[in-house]
Amino acid sequence: YVPRVDVMENDKTIRITAELPGVDEKNLDISLTDDSLILKGEKSEETKGEEKNYKWQERYYGSFQREIPLTCEVEAEQVKAEFKNGILTVTLPKTAKGKQKVRKISVKGT
Repeated sequence: YVPRVDVMENDKTIRITAELPGVDEKNLDISLTDDSLILKGEKSEETKGEEKNYKWQERYYGSFQREIPLTCEVEAEQVKAEFKNGILTVTLPKTAKGKQKVRKISVKGT
């Protein structure tokens, strides 16, 4: 299982959103290194059913790990994570060095 992740960046923050349906908040582990954000977790699902002549039960267990490289330095002490309705949102404020403007390079056609 590999969760779908969106990364959005502006001049002040990097915001990472991960879709984690069926994952419980207590089964999430989020860590930050100098150059990446690491998401780890475990997902488990169980369904049961019963009809006239038979019963069924299905179980699914799996773990995941996703490492997202960071493009600049972030304020580690100010990182915030929110988990709601199976969506994890991590907001990483950039340091002053990380906020430095990017130099644009013009492209000329031949």
